[in-house]
Amino acid sequence: NPGKGVILTVKGQIAFVVEAATGLTCEGTTNGKTIDLKCPAGAQRSKGKVDSVDATTLKVTWEGAAGTDTFQKSEPGKLPSLPALPK
Repeated sequence: NPGKGVILTVKGQIAFVVEAATGLTCEGTTNGKTIDLKCPAGAQRSKGKVDSVDATTLKVTWEGAAGTDTFQKSEPGKLPSLPALPK
């Protein structure tokens, strides 16, 4: 769902995704190249491929309808800055 927030948290090889569009949380693992999550029925992101990663962003393409997400890196304990809402 375009415009709906998605939060990805990675610590070591553990990954979590929270989808604002569905309200669902998924948990799983990553090896740095792929993300494999266990999700409740209705979740849109369970298997993803890391397309690129640098010091500030991570781009993931998900299997199925979710498409591609670009995530901002944040410092531990802080949220990344959010884009301005459309007027």
